[in-house]
Amino acid sequence: MTKRLIGTTALCGLLAITGCSYLGYINIVSDDSSSGSSGSSSGGRESYVRVWIDNNPATMSEGDARCKINSAISHGPKIKYEITEPEKIGKITNVTINMFHEFDGGWSQNVDFIVIASDTNNPDAQMKPGREYHLGSPGDDLKIMDGNGNTLERITLTQGTKYLMNFVVRGDRSETVSIEFSAM
Repeated sequence: MTKRLIGTTALCGLLAITGCSYLGYINIVSDDSSSGSSGSSSGGRESYVRVWIDNNPATMSEGDARCKINSAISHGPKIKYEITEPEKIGKITNVTINMFHEFDGGWSQNVDFIVIASDTNNPDAQMKPGREYHLGSPGDDLKIMDGNGNTLERITLTQGTKYLMNFVVRGDRSETVSIEFSAM
């Protein structure tokens, strides 16, 4: 189960890295073709998911491909998300974070960190909207792994390094928010 989850998470990250996105958001699963959120360039719907890292909102400027946070992020960041219209997402069954470092003018294809609920099979154990999670000291609720599936005690970002975070909320409709930021 863990290897399949790592593979799926890495695939989602690679899709975001290679530019398979619309306005920085990837709609992984959508049976609503009228929403304009299937990755095509028509429609124009924004994501229902909003993400904050260290209390800084991820925002998108016109012409950007992904969300950005211009403030420097701590080496052990805190993260929170909200869903603007919960009925559009439905029942949340999985929340996954994957992070990649900048490499040679783009993004590494090797995932640096994967964050999932400790009990991935329990929808009620997933990260909850409106709650802040400290990735530098995650506690028992979250499991953090490196790209090889090895469990880590915490996320420690490297000072001065740029990162790409893909924040995936899977439910009846699933969405990914891709965020670029730098660690201080």
